[in-house]
Amino acid sequence: MGPGQEQPAKLRAGAFLNHIGDADICSQALELARQLVSKTGRACFNHPDAIAGTTRDRVARVLMGIPGLDVPKTIRTAALTPADLRAVVKREGLEYPILIRVVGHHGGTNMVRVDTPSDVDEVDQLDRTIRSELYVTEFRNVAGPDGLYRKFRIVVVGDDVLMRHMITAENWLVHASHLLEHRTRRTADSREVESPVFARFDNELREPLLPIFREIGRRLDLDYVGVDCAIRESGEVVLFEANACMTILEQTQKVLNPKAVAINRLREAVANLLASPSKWRHARSRADSASVT
Repeated sequence: MGPGQEQPAKLRAGAFLNHIGDADICSQALELARQLVSKTGRACFNHPDAIAGTTRDRVARVLMGIPGLDVPKTIRTAALTPADLRAVVKREGLEYPILIRVVGHHGGTNMVRVDTPSDVDEVDQLDRTIRSELYVTEFRNVAGPDGLYRKFRIVVVGDDVLMRHMITAENWLVHASHLLEHRTRRTADSREVESPVFARFDNELREPLLPIFREIGRRLDLDYVGVDCAIRESGEVVLFEANACMTILEQTQKVLNPKAVAINRLREAVANLLASPSKWRHARSRADSASVT
């Protein structure tokens, strides 16, 4: 699907499974995939149009207003200087603290937290040699009563909602790679603590949270999407990000841990949905559906 590549003259029969997941760095490939799906009129799992709508700023706009979901305001800007960025933040009405990250980066990399307008100068620390545009997101303090930060990864597979993991840390930047580097991860993600979290999610949290996460999947128009978030004691969900390019179906830790069971459940849910194209959100392409209508 790269630029300049010819599309195959013949395609085998069957539905499409779209593996392109990053709306920022794969926009050209997504457009080529969209053209192919539209031209053939076939069913497509995670339609390219839907993936293209998962940039951080678009997700924030689309998911705003879901009851029980706190969506921090997010904008995308090409501002090059700290002064220009301060002006954009003021004009757009974002409240400090804010998170500033370079478009196309994930996992807490190439990002700074800015607490006051005078601290915006820290944006000069970011590497903008490949991509210069920035995402600016309002920061939410989601520390629990014990002062620890917890990041849930919830996965929406069709209408099913499953927990993939929960990471606990002393620092607000709760990312596995960052935690390994700075050793801020706590034993709260060990077997004796994480296992009860999975049980509590299944037995207590999942049912009241179903409407929120199903609505996320519906609004994003995706068959399969990961949601990184915090879940407050009140049950309110605080959105960090939602997209289809998270580490979900692979076991990244060598040791046996509760995630293995969760990952197997997720794989089974995905396999079952893949086996039933009639249940996909795009069982037929939009162009095909329009022609039938």
